[in-house]
Amino acid sequence: MLCIKYSGIQRIFEKPTFVYKLYEYHDIHFGSRLLNVSLWVKNVWRQFVPYLPYYLIGLIFLQTAFGLIELSHPDNSIPVNRFVTPLHIVPEWYFLAYYAVLKVIPSKTGGLLVFMSSLINLALLSEIRALNTRMLIRQHFMTRNVVSGWVIIWVYSMIFLIIIGSAIPQATYILYGRLATIVYLTTGLVLCLY
Repeated sequence: MLCIKYSGIQRIFEKPTFVYKLYEYHDIHFGSRLLNVSLWVKNVWRQFVPYLPYYLIGLIFLQTAFGLIELSHPDNSIPVNRFVTPLHIVPEWYFLAYYAVLKVIPSKTGGLLVFMSSLINLALLSEIRALNTRMLIRQHFMTRNVVSGWVIIWVYSMIFLIIIGSAIPQATYILYGRLATIVYLTTGLVLCLY
């Protein structure tokens, strides 16, 4: 932006002029006359109740007095039984597969053993460095190799266990969860031994 002054060109980006013009621009456009509001209307609005703190305190009071029950989950109104976990409580999504393994085994000891074997299975699969290399080498020579098929079955059984872990424990979900646990452990064992 250049301004012509008499016969020469004077730059308005000189330090004192630029700072003053920037202040004047923001004062005119954003201070008093924002969206064509004059100073008189701006002073009239100051006569109303300010948002902070009075209006905000009123909103917080109304929410705490009348709005908390409508925002809460309906299962939170059930009386507490300290010996039973409510059905709607589930862990985070990355623990759901292992929660499903614990949920579908009826005995506590058996569930703990299967849970520990699934964790050991996952640890062993993470230590196999050659599994990815075998898959990459065999993909050059075959369209679908055996290892990638087992990996696909293992991943799908893990996803199915995540879905079962988030569901309410019913008879059909328990049956499907047991089948998915068996498939998950056997495919993991096959991949570890392959």
